[in-house]
Amino acid sequence: MAGCYGCRSFYATRGEDWSDSFSYTLTVSAGYATQPGSKFRRTRSIMRTDLISSSPSLRIALVGLGTIGKRLVDIVSHIPEFSVSGVAVRSISPALSPMVESGIPIYSSTNDCIFPAEIPCAGKLSDLLEKSDFVLDCTSRGNGAKLQQWYERANIRVIYQGGESSSLASVNYCSGIGFKEAISAPSVRVMSCNSTGLIRIAQALSRLGTVETIRAVLTRSATDPDKYMKGQPNAIISTFGESHHGQDIRVIWPNLNIITLASYAPVNCGHLVTLFAKLSEPISLDVAICTLEKIPRVRVIDGSGSLLELRRINKSSKRRDCSDVVIWRKGIHVIGNEVLLSAGIHMESIVIPETLDVLFAMSGLEKKIDQARHRTDLAIYNYL
Repeated sequence: MAGCYGCRSFYATRGEDWSDSFSYTLTVSAGYATQPGSKFRRTRSIMRTDLISSSPSLRIALVGLGTIGKRLVDIVSHIPEFSVSGVAVRSISPALSPMVESGIPIYSSTNDCIFPAEIPCAGKLSDLLEKSDFVLDCTSRGNGAKLQQWYERANIRVIYQGGESSSLASVNYCSGIGFKEAISAPSVRVMSCNSTGLIRIAQALSRLGTVETIRAVLTRSATDPDKYMKGQPNAIISTFGESHHGQDIRVIWPNLNIITLASYAPVNCGHLVTLFAKLSEPISLDVAICTLEKIPRVRVIDGSGSLLELRRINKSSKRRDCSDVVIWRKGIHVIGNEVLLSAGIHMESIVIPETLDVLFAMSGLEKKIDQARHRTDLAIYNYL
């Protein structure tokens, strides 16, 4: 077991405070305690009073209510220091019903959004921004860039999602990288789902020694479950040349030698990653598995390797979400200094933790990455 902790932490090499990442325990109201990335165990229920603020809540605007937006509304509305000031949408969808029932104001982010009588329009996007302290932009690819001028005009800080260009925001964030910069940044972009999964795996591998190269092949879901009509039902489509994921990762981890390829498959339950990593020194299979099992937001499971297993892990989640990157134990192989593995990524929820990490940082509520991540993981366990 000593080999699991013998390697120098990736965060330590970047100067991040990660000293108690694997020893700190949170106890939630349901009577369970967890460390990030670990299984829950039964324990005595203790309330953490330091999580409760007596100051007025920070007003969070959600722009876009798709796959990411509706999950963030669920969580943010339950965090004591935050309140959802409103949701701005460009079209009306059934996803708005819970918002209306809970009294969250609905705004129009475009001039041509027609509201039915049962959904009152609270105003335009500019009206929402005036009543907010932070924006979570959860719009589809490219729309965040179109709305950037509105955010800058309102002088409001914003968190973008990974569909936007890495150059759009002041800081790019993923899995702890960029956390300190995010505290004071006017805008932060959270990396995409596949890039997030790859970085978590790369960080885990870096605990085994110096990672010389990573080569990964991504088999991507054609679409999200709620957009299945936009998929390619009878085709596997290749993207030629290097995919954007490796390029994205090198923006925030420039000395990591990683190259990625990608294709689209006619599935909508998750992405599949096939990864080959070369380390500086040989390791054993036991040490590799042990290390991967100890990393926050990485989950090693026994299974057949089916992407459907991603939806069976958290049966208590109302959407069957799994925000961890999932690695199949039988798929981990070690040949000398090379590690081969297969991983699954639930594209609908894997970036939720990173988005909340950044929100805690930008709001000033948490200034250390380990504390922000613990708070995030607790909120996800309770409300996602």
